Amino acid sequence: SKPVEKAQGNLFEHIPEPDPDLFRFVETGLDGRVPLWSEIPAGEGWIGSPDDEQGRYPDEGPRHQIKVEQAFFLSSVAITNRQYAAFDPSKEPKSWDGVSETKLLDHPRVNVDWYEAMAFCRWLSTRAGFGAARLPTEEEWEYACRAGTETRYWNGDTEKDLEAVGWYDDNSGNRAHAVGEKPANPWKLYDMHGNVWEWTASQWKGDYSEQAPGLTVESAATPADLAASPRVGRVFRGGCYWGHARRARSAYRGWSDPGIRGGDLGFRVLLPSAPSEP
Repeated sequence: SKPVEKAQGNLFEHIPEPDPDLFRFVETGLDGRVPLWSEIPAGEGWIGSPDDEQGRYPDEGPRHQIKVEQAFFLSSVAITNRQYAAFDPSKEPKSWDGVSETKLLDHPRVNVDWYEAMAFCRWLSTRAGFGAARLPTEEEWEYACRAGTETRYWNGDTEKDLEAVGWYDDNSGNRAHAVGEKPANPWKLYDMHGNVWEWTASQWKGDYSEQAPGLTVESAATPADLAASPRVGRVFRGGCYWGHARRARSAYRGWSDPGIRGGDLGFRVLLPSAPSEP
């Protein structure tokens, strides 16, 4: 409603307008400057893992098909330190031995709890052209990660496949890496496997037994809808730099109290429609 929008605007009005390009393009280690927002097409996809998938956990089932009624846009990388600083410059990025302060700006923002990630999305929604920015649901996240695939990782089933596209315990050097140093998936999303965990909007449920077959994912859900019962555990996805290959699979689900911050936990942002020109 308009009163809510006005209240949110007043809440963030002390924050200066960011560089117009900061939330339209991003520097990647592999492909250079690319658009920040990737279109995720409408369609159907499988969520969860089949019973015979190697490394499967029981909470990844029952596997079921969903239908995404309308396309949406997802940030091609996890929100970076450079981007987050436009919202809250008071927090220092997590440092890593041998990584310069300049390079850290292009690392994923970590040590952000679920509430702070939600606040960032609400702030971005008050900037011209970004509409109702929010966290993706875990179904939207997995649908986007898989990009039409049904394998353990978007590019295959083996650990060698994971090594080619993600940072995990065997190749990361036990630290996070700048965004986009590994190839993007077919829908132009980088780092969907490994590097840092990513918050989703979804409340944790022990498995998918309550999901009806043919579930429709409504990508127009509002932040207020998704913030219901805020103390309930929230799902995170994607694996991280210290995690095993098993936990970087497309179907893997983790969760935490929404007030927890971690040096391995970041987020990416969903827009229900394409950003407009400033």
